[in-house]
Amino acid sequence: MRYLYIAVAVIVVCFCAAIINDRRQAAKKQAAEEKRQAQQEKLENLRREKEEEKAQAAAQREEWEALHGRFKTSLAGVTFENENGTSRQKLLKDFKARGGQADLELEEYEYKGAPAIRVLVDGECVGNIPRNRVDELQAIMDRLERANLEVEAFRPDDDDEPGQRRGEVIYRADLYLIYSK
Repeated sequence: MRYLYIAVAVIVVCFCAAIINDRRQAAKKQAAEEKRQAQQEKLENLRREKEEEKAQAAAQREEWEALHGRFKTSLAGVTFENENGTSRQKLLKDFKARGGQADLELEEYEYKGAPAIRVLVDGECVGNIPRNRVDELQAIMDRLERANLEVEAFRPDDDDEPGQRRGEVIYRADLYLIYSK
């Protein structure tokens, strides 16, 4: 009979151990599930924050565009020399080599009795606003907020550039302006 009590006790202990083990495993599963849900919530919150940031950026961009305009043009006369003999091509090359860091100015003047605008880099002319864009630029000059000059070097394939030798590097420049509406 004594062995029967011992056997029953062992069975009860094993049964209790199995129950305790099941509860531990269930608790581990629940903790893992809670951790997974927390991570999913964190990722979802990050996704929502990024969407809100994108929406805010879009709204700011729309507001900015409603208040500002852009003016873009390629410069004319970049292959000529200035009256003092300085090469506009050399000035553009130097400007590009400095990473586009220089004082940029627009200067109004008259050319053959018509209004004209020259672009100055560190006080030296690098080109002019094309004749057909001068009136458009004059209308916004008092509202300019920012100016940027981008210089690009290229080699002409054909003799499409008068006065240039085939394969000689030519620097061209594009002017980007931001103005308030």
